[in-house]
Amino acid sequence: MKHFKCKTTTLVFLLIFFTGSLNAQERFDKKQQGQRNIGNPQGIKQVPLLHKPPFILSEEEQNKVIEFFTAIDPDIAEQLNRLKLNAPAVYIERIQEMYRDMHFLERLKKEDLDRYKQAIELRKLEAQSHQLALQYRESESDKEQKNLKQELRTILDRLFDLKELEKEEEIKRIQNELERLQKGVAERRANKQQITELRLGQLTGKSHLYKW
Repeated sequence: MKHFKCKTTTLVFLLIFFTGSLNAQERFDKKQQGQRNIGNPQGIKQVPLLHKPPFILSEEEQNKVIEFFTAIDPDIAEQLNRLKLNAPAVYIERIQEMYRDMHFLERLKKEDLDRYKQAIELRKLEAQSHQLALQYRESESDKEQKNLKQELRTILDRLFDLKELEKEEEIKRIQNELERLQKGVAERRANKQQITELRLGQLTGKSHLYKW
């Protein structure tokens, strides 16, 4: 029974470990897309693929992922090895998610070092919180449960602060994007006649130098 609980703890731990990264990565990707659209005044919407193409990581890529996240959590390699033995299909799914998350974190490190550090700390604390919660539920000692609960409360306090920082940074990003768009609209209005003449030249074949 204890061995079964150990396997269950490992599986749940790894299933939860990277959940917090999905929303952050989605916002980061949207920011990158917004920056790419600066040169696209039409704002043409890119049509996404209905399904992401499947991919299989090579042994070298898997090892790179394990090394990367082992630096974040020293126990990750052992936990992944257990998952690989006990649930190979789940292992493949998790290692692919971790591979994408690794590249997200690498990009974030280049773009914003402070946010990268926060993202790393958030992942560590999320993993610790779920691990402590599992230990609490499996413990039969009131004293141990009390200590685990206090430790969990401390971690949750810090997690709350990190998540609020993330929200504040997202608000700032949206505000900056709004200011950029408002500035662009004001500039176009101020140059309405010139822009209209340029478009007229395009439509009549007199000019090919500028975009509408």
